[in-house]
Amino acid sequence: MPDLSKLNDKKPSHWTDSGEPSLAAVKAIAGRAVTREEVRAIGRMRGQASAAKSTRNSTVELAEARLATAAAIQQLAAAKAAMKEKNAAFAAALAELQRVSPLPSVEDGIREHLRRTAVHEAAGNVVQPVEPKFASKLDAVLSGAPRRGGGRDVTGNTRRVRSIRA
Repeated sequence: MPDLSKLNDKKPSHWTDSGEPSLAAVKAIAGRAVTREEVRAIGRMRGQASAAKSTRNSTVELAEARLATAAAIQQLAAAKAAMKEKNAAFAAALAELQRVSPLPSVEDGIREHLRRTAVHEAAGNVVQPVEPKFASKLDAVLSGAPRRGGGRDVTGNTRRVRSIRA
């Protein structure tokens, strides 16, 4: 059987008016004389070469894409569920840790500060305050004066320094 896929649909010399392959063209391809019955048995007609190419079934491709998308959505849902479980376990562990070791109260913080201060004093690691030495009487007065607008008297009113008496 000769290979009739080499026939060119665009060449009129390869075809008869009825669309069957020309016996002369088949003879040139096969290298021997063939009968019309042999050519009809092969079943090649004009216009079949392009149809013989791989056809694309978009319905199948679309269905496969939908299945792949559904599988990806299921994987994502499984990952989300696993993450939710892990977050719940983490939250439970954190709550247990906070229950077992609660934050210290203000009183506990003060006690710890006093304890550490006592340890430092016992070790001699405490710096003694230095008495300031002022260059003038004005510097001494201003260092003890309330800041402008910041000091308040017993009634809650703001005291302002209006003058300095020596």
